[in-house]
Amino acid sequence: MKTISNPSPKNVSGPKDYKYSQSVLDKAGDFYHNFSRQLNDFILENPVKYRVDGRIEYLARGSINGVDGVYHITTRGDLIIHRVFIPSSGWTNFSSKYGLPGLSDIPLLK
Repeated sequence: MKTISNPSPKNVSGPKDYKYSQSVLDKAGDFYHNFSRQLNDFILENPVKYRVDGRIEYLARGSINGVDGVYHITTRGDLIIHRVFIPSSGWTNFSSKYGLPGLSDIPLLK
């Protein structure tokens, strides 16, 4: 996938404005898709990948129940279209597949 290297920050909606897509709502019962929504504001401070189709991917390192990993949220406009926690043990494969940075390049959750 191609990315936009230097997007304008004015094109990024504030975290309070986001709505959830139906697919995100449908997956909310799954353990790694159902992390606290209170974390969204912190995760949405870290845009790391801007896709040509308008998607923006946000990442933050953290943990769930003692399992280290990456919180990953994807938005398009004012819609959250993907929201998942990926354990560190699976991050190398996931990041390689989708062209995302390595663990050491992802900011820690505040």
